[in-house]
Amino acid sequence: MVCDHFLRFLDEHPYITKLSQLRAKLFEDYKIRRRREWVNPNGIPITPDKPIPKKTTRGAKTNTRNMELGTLRTIFNQAIKWDYLKENPTKGVNMLKVTDAKPPRFLTDEECEKLQANCGTYLYPIFFTFLNTGMRLSELLNLEWVDIDFKRKKIKIRRKEFWIPKTGEREIPMSRGMFDLLQKLKKENGMNSNFVFHGTDGKKLKIKLRKELMKITEKCGFPDVTKIHSLRHTFASHLVMKGVDLPTVQKLMGHSDIQTTMIYSHLALTIWSTLWTSWILRVFSKRVARE
Repeated sequence: MVCDHFLRFLDEHPYITKLSQLRAKLFEDYKIRRRREWVNPNGIPITPDKPIPKKTTRGAKTNTRNMELGTLRTIFNQAIKWDYLKENPTKGVNMLKVTDAKPPRFLTDEECEKLQANCGTYLYPIFFTFLNTGMRLSELLNLEWVDIDFKRKKIKIRRKEFWIPKTGEREIPMSRGMFDLLQKLKKENGMNSNFVFHGTDGKKLKIKLRKELMKITEKCGFPDVTKIHSLRHTFASHLVMKGVDLPTVQKLMGHSDIQTTMIYSHLALTIWSTLWTSWILRVFSKRVARE
């Protein structure tokens, strides 16, 4: 997707035919171009030959443009390793300050219960795992039984020959419920596949989980929850609301930058504000009672 956007942008600069011709100014222009484009809710630009659909907005969001710049930077770093470039052309191109980001949508306890109650036998373990570990979709799809340490009650997100974690390796502690669920799955299906979650053929799961999630949330009455990532947000949000500090949440989520974890900071402030208010009211009520 990122490459498609950038290649479409390069079509407007036919004089650029070599990597060595790329300059920082070009990427600044790319950021501006992405801000001015009409995009649909999935971030795909609208071409002039097609009518503008509903919910279309002007410009890719700041987080999206930063993600695209970061991806391009990574690509060019690899090009340097392969001796296609001597210097990264995105060097000196700064990330944008995020001012248009909305707080992430997460499920309430009641919504979590409804979701799990309507999953069905096959999908329940999958969505339960998302809600109780905060795993990314790719992490869950590539999870193998050798990654489950039942003795230490840890789930390992680790590098493999066929897959590399987005932000490196980490461990996720298992809750009692998660531990019991995995033990049950191991007993029932552990001999059928190396993968914890797999298809009927024992190979990696191929069903479209987002589509299944959308069906369930529509049925449950919260159709605005349309992304698997919302379940990851739910895990992190509930941790913060229980008083877990942000650096710990960063470690459990596998965020490479604490700034990513800071999107949950408003929840931490809400908790402390509630506790402080509660303490003030208790002190005030005791004082009034004495007087």
